[in-house]
Amino acid sequence: MKHNPLLPVSAVLCWSMAFAFNGAALATGLSPTAIIAGRMFIAAAGFILLFRAHVIRYQSLPLRAWPRLLATSVVGLIIYHFALLYGQRFVSASAAAVVVMTSPVWATAISVLIRHERLTRGRVAGLALATAGAVTVLSAGGIVTAVPPLHATIVLIGAPISLALFTIMAKPLLKHGSANVTGQLIIVATIPMVIFAAMGSGLAIAPGGSWITGTLAVGGLGLVSTLLGYMLWFAGVDAVTRTGGTAAQVTAYQYLLPVFGGISAWILLGEPLGWRFALGTMLAVLGAYFVVARRGAAVTNTAPESTLRVCVACPHQSPTRECPFVQYSNHD
Repeated sequence: MKHNPLLPVSAVLCWSMAFAFNGAALATGLSPTAIIAGRMFIAAAGFILLFRAHVIRYQSLPLRAWPRLLATSVVGLIIYHFALLYGQRFVSASAAAVVVMTSPVWATAISVLIRHERLTRGRVAGLALATAGAVTVLSAGGIVTAVPPLHATIVLIGAPISLALFTIMAKPLLKHGSANVTGQLIIVATIPMVIFAAMGSGLAIAPGGSWITGTLAVGGLGLVSTLLGYMLWFAGVDAVTRTGGTAAQVTAYQYLLPVFGGISAWILLGEPLGWRFALGTMLAVLGAYFVVARRGAAVTNTAPESTLRVCVACPHQSPTRECPFVQYSNHD
């Protein structure tokens, strides 16, 4: 049965707008701490309301899961957003979207180093393509200050690496429900960020900046890119799988992230898009897809059905064997 792509495409569109919202908020002079705290506070309040209204079923995590929950929240939400926002001080929103999209590539590299997964020629080719794409985009007018491109790349590359670690660390938690765990992760990350923002002076708007612009940008990050984005994603996963689609089909829409990110940055921030941006985006998307597709194929052909576990790099609570992100293991 043919599925309706409206929900997952809308979710990816919401996520991709975060790069433009970040750029707009930074331009007003708001500090990364204030931006992250505002975004998390709005999203956390939304998830609490959804829990209270029973739109999302709240399930408390066992005490032994809390250290992992805390560590995952710090790595995947606090460190990730700090690296991204600091990087976007030097790199355009459209370039940042392409670099962050390489997260599955870093997840594969980490798995090869830590889990000793087999590094095939297909994976090597995918890693090379994704890296070449990111470098091409960063050299295509993606740098917005006089800081050397290498410095900007090193700063920004921490975002996809932390996001890759986040997806791996969150894997054992997803058995408690993807939406449930996502809400709790955001709520946990909100507490220290609000405290840090209240202690600092990052709420000040720079001369020439606009409180209205800053408020709208942070509000868009919390409501659109976080709360609405995740709710549309979970609804899309459910709708597609109910109509006979596979988890892999839903995950494939994530490759629209740099495309939508570039378009939203062009519309909202006026960032130019040239042929090198288009070429770099294409290389990065192909490289990430090739790495993930090869990874999924290798795993699916060798693992018994009884060892199927939850996804490591996408929010599927009950993935099918076709999902390119699915991991197989005889133990959690």
